[in-house]
Amino acid sequence: MQLLTSMNSILIPAAVIPAVVLLIYTYKKDKLEPEPPGLLISLVVLGIISTAIASFLETIGSLVLGLFLPEDSVLYNAVLFYGIVGFAEEGAKYVLLKRRTWNTPYFTCQFDGLIYAVFVSLGFALWENIGYVMQFGFSTAVVRAVTAVPGHACFGVFMGAWYGLARRYAFAGDAANSKRCRRLALVIPALIHGTYDFITTLEAPIFSLIFIAFIIVMFIVALLLVRRLSAADTFIDGRDHSGLADPFYGQPPYYNGAPQDQRQVNPYSQQPYYNGYPQQGDPRSYPYPQQREPYGQQYYPRQGYPQYHPYPQQPNPYGRPPYSNGETQNNANNDPNGSNQ
Repeated sequence: MQLLTSMNSILIPAAVIPAVVLLIYTYKKDKLEPEPPGLLISLVVLGIISTAIASFLETIGSLVLGLFLPEDSVLYNAVLFYGIVGFAEEGAKYVLLKRRTWNTPYFTCQFDGLIYAVFVSLGFALWENIGYVMQFGFSTAVVRAVTAVPGHACFGVFMGAWYGLARRYAFAGDAANSKRCRRLALVIPALIHGTYDFITTLEAPIFSLIFIAFIIVMFIVALLLVRRLSAADTFIDGRDHSGLADPFYGQPPYYNGAPQDQRQVNPYSQQPYYNGYPQQGDPRSYPYPQQREPYGQQYYPRQGYPQYHPYPQQPNPYGRPPYSNGETQNNANNDPNGSNQ
């Protein structure tokens, strides 16, 4: 009993640590707006749940496939891994991912889609890895730590890259491109996953080298994709909220205390408020958009004046050109009290 306990104390960390390391690495790549821990934990849990869904689908699919093809044939393995295993596992992840995150108010950046997909995928890999390691031992933990667990992370990267782009298109009202990207978010990782599994079933020595080359290329492409998308990440609505993510003013993605799809409009500028402040500009300096100087047509960047003076410029009754704040328009002060800013 003590031996079993000591073995478990070694094997379980060996199965868990690779997934945790990759989760932390991906999380740190989110530069604009880190996601709330509660949401990320829920995605890992959903990844674990997706293993049960995928296992059920794979069992049913393999039983049906066995009625038509011999199980020891190359065609059987190709159909199994490309048509059943790849789409069952990646499809289970994708369905739970979309259900949990598509309408969450925290999905404000394109890179968020990648974060969400990787956390679901590594939740899947974590639970699957524990099962394999407990069954086959520490040597399996070592092999899977450098193959299967990072492999699932790569599948999540490819899924998340298209998933985040789909959310951007959806926000812009481009339903056709959003739907196309959502399909690619499922099909591309499923085919890569199927290729990964299928190569391992081929017994010729050359396929061992092909498998190693495939893993290296997949890891490099996924790593470069993470770095590129992280560096080029922007908010989905196309605006810069980096200076507005301040607890004093409220955290994104709420606008004027309302969710993003219920944002309110500034009656002067017809622009959405951001937590009571305009979406653009510094909320500490400009509680309202720049207003027209009430005595002329110069911009007066202060609060308390209507956006446009209710009366047009009037000629100076003493014969001078049209005035602004008591001066000619070219020499107008910005302060209605006559003092320069």
